[in-house]
Amino acid sequence: MSMWGFPLDGPDLRHLIKSYLDGMGKTVKRFGTDNLPGKDFLYSFLRRHPDLSSRKANLIKRSRAAVSADQVNDFFDRFEIVAAGVPPQNIFNADETNLQDNPGARKAIFVKGVKYAEKVSDYNKNSISVMFCASATGVLLPQYVVYKGSNVYDGWTRSGPKGCLYSSTTSGWFDSFTFADFMRKVFIPHVRRLPGKKIILVDNLSCHMSEDVFEICRQGDVEFVCLPANSTDKLQPLDVGFFRHLKGHWRKQLER
Repeated sequence: MSMWGFPLDGPDLRHLIKSYLDGMGKTVKRFGTDNLPGKDFLYSFLRRHPDLSSRKANLIKRSRAAVSADQVNDFFDRFEIVAAGVPPQNIFNADETNLQDNPGARKAIFVKGVKYAEKVSDYNKNSISVMFCASATGVLLPQYVVYKGSNVYDGWTRSGPKGCLYSSTTSGWFDSFTFADFMRKVFIPHVRRLPGKKIILVDNLSCHMSEDVFEICRQGDVEFVCLPANSTDKLQPLDVGFFRHLKGHWRKQLER
């Protein structure tokens, strides 16, 4: 069940055993009149089966769970052909992430029985979208920041990372124009100095795919590669290996 993404929890297992016993017409006295195993049975059951363990289950949407091994294998088969002969310094992954000004909830100490466990903190729901791009050798390109608004104010561009570029959209998210602008002003100036074919690996968001972007790639000798749908949490290098640590440091900075 767990291999298929539908693991049993403790109550599930106890009721499964009850239904089995009821179906067999058997009664276990220590399970009580309803024939339902207690929590002590569950703990003993897990001790008797060391290959099983009780862990917190991360929730994923059904669409993400629908990614099959065949789709992943097919992607890597095709990527192996595309990347043949391309050195690691010419292979790039680009992905955007959203940074909020809310540091998130943390445990704190309260008097037992307090009705509202609250902490005063000045924050709102503002967020910033940031495009990151890095090579397979670990070279990080300048970031491209998108604010929510009709204009970019001077105060929003102070003290940013070196070489960082700024833009804005009404939603605060990347759109086809801002992604093409990132490709034109950040990605191409960097890869232009690299000899040979280049590869940029992105997820299949609609804003990443436009005629402007494809033309920029054609002129820069860049192969544009999309990850399989609903697979970024497993296959996107930046998503898997970088953003988690980045957001951890971001929350610490907000707390300071």
